[in-house]
Amino acid sequence: MADGPTDEDLAWLVQKGDQQALSALMDRYTGKLLRYGGRFLASNDGIADVVQNVFVSAYENIRSNGNKIFRTLMRLGGSLPGYTV
Repeated sequence: MADGPTDEDLAWLVQKGDQQALSALMDRYTGKLLRYGGRFLASNDGIADVVQNVFVSAYENIRSNGNKIFRTLMRLGGSLPGYTV
């Protein structure tokens, strides 16, 4: 049995304006995206900037992609190789 709300539950709450749900999603995925970015970017600051941009893009698109937040984050994170820092 999973602990806490699912990604979909959190995304629904974010759509309703719940900032704590947004923080929970960011906490859940920041480390994963930072590690993923480290495979493509040499600069820790650059990786953090790109991850921040991923979250901004996900937040801006949460209304249309709320139920697919993980896939959206990973798809946006997949654009990391295109960045040069």
